[in-house]
Amino acid sequence: MGNDIGTYDSCGHLCKYCYANANERLVKENMKKHIETSPFLIGKEEPEDKVTEAKQKSWIIDDRQITLFN
Repeated sequence: MGNDIGTYDSCGHLCKYCYANANERLVKENMKKHIETSPFLIGKEEPEDKVTEAKQKSWIIDDRQITLFN
């Protein structure tokens, strides 16, 4: 299982070259749904959501170098 850290049409930077933002109006609507105290990027946990804790592995070694190998 992959670990998703975002959602389409949610970044307020609105970079013209970004593949993740296809609709500026939708970005602005999604940003209004953000709840500061929620762990979700947009909105809050709903009854139909399935939330799974995922182990996150850092690829940063000694706070300096990113590596693809262990």
